[in-house]
This record gives sequence, C-alpha cells and structure tokens, in this order.
Amino acid sequence: GIRVDYDLDNLTGGKIYIDNVTNTSYDAIYAEGNVYNIGDIIIGSRGPIAGDGLLFYQLSFPAYTFTNAAGGKLEIDQTGGHGISNYFDTFSNSGSIIIGATGTIGGLGVRNLGTINNNASGELIVHRAAGTSGIRNFHHFTNNGIIEIGELGDIRTYAINNENFGSAWFSNASCSAVIIIHSDDIIADLKNSFTNSGLIIENASGT
Repeated sequence: GIRVDYDLDNLTGGKIYIDNVTNTSYDAIYAEGNVYNIGDIIIGSRGPIAGDGLLFYQLSFPAYTFTNAAGGKLEIDQTGGHGISNYFDTFSNSGSIIIGATGTIGGLGVRNLGTINNNASGELIVHRAAGTSGIRNFHHFTNNGIIEIGELGDIRTYAINNENFGSAWFSNASCSAVIIIHSDDIIADLKNSFTNSGLIIENASGT
C-alpha cells in the first residue's frame, strides 16, 4: 500500500492502483498528511485489501485534509476492514467516490470520526458493506451532493447510522442534497441530530 506522512498530490491524468495487500496490519492507503486527488485512485479492483481501503488519521492539530476534487475518482473494493476510515481529519469530496461496486467491503462503507463534506458536485456511493452501516457517523457529516446506498448489493443493518456519540450530527444540508437508499435498511438517528433540508428517497421494499 501507500503511507502518506506529508503530502500526496495525484493530479489530472494520474492513476494509482493498489491491490493484494495481504497483511491485516496494513491498509491500501494510510495517510497522516494532506492528500489531493483529481485523478484516479482505484483500490482492490484486482486483488483484496486485508485492512481498510483508506485510513485517514491525524495525531496532532491542525487536522489534515483529504480532498477529492471535481473530476477526481476514488473507487474501493474487496477490503477486509472499512472502505474509508476518517479519524479526526477533514475529508472533502467534490468528485466521485464508489465503494463496494465489484467486491464487498468487509467492514463499514464509511466510518467518520472527523469532518466529512460531500459537496454539491460530490457523489458518494456505497453499494455493499458487510459491517453494520453503509455510513457510520461519530462527528460531523454534511451532504450537499448525492449519497446513494445499496444499489448493487446489501448493507447489513443501517444505511446511515448517526451515532449517539459526542457532538455528532448529520446534515442533508441544501436543496441540491439528495440521499437515495436502495437497500432494505434505515437511517438511524441515535443522536437525534440528523437534519434534512434536501431530498431523501427510500426505494427499498423494507422499512
């Protein structure tokens, strides 16, 4: 895999493929620095990842930033751990993030203990996750773009789980914000801090 201790810039036309990370102590990308992507990052398309697809971790302040810019593509499949884990950092998406399209994620689709902003042009899709949630939020999550859960596969329990933890909140923030749930799973607002100013579409046959 790749370890980022300072800065990683994957620019226009840049392509990063990571496969066959067999040691459970390692992730496809482990970042303790700033990451900027406007190219393609493809994880687990040709072989499994034992750990997380992307583990974004901050040990000291100020927090780092992961930016998937407009035109950037991040695809994650076949992980033993979570698709994306964000610990205490800021994750900004204006591009395309697709998780579990061709291979199941072993844990959660997205695990957030930091700040995630899915911006107006951002698309965040979680197709399959064997963990308890497509998205499990422990801190701050704002959606101004499109989030889709479970179109091609199954999520084990919750489509989105806004945990009863600390200052957690989840905002579907604007008229451009859309959440589409295809799987037979629910949005669980355990913190009672989920707000909606956009559109939520439930296409599942369950409740």
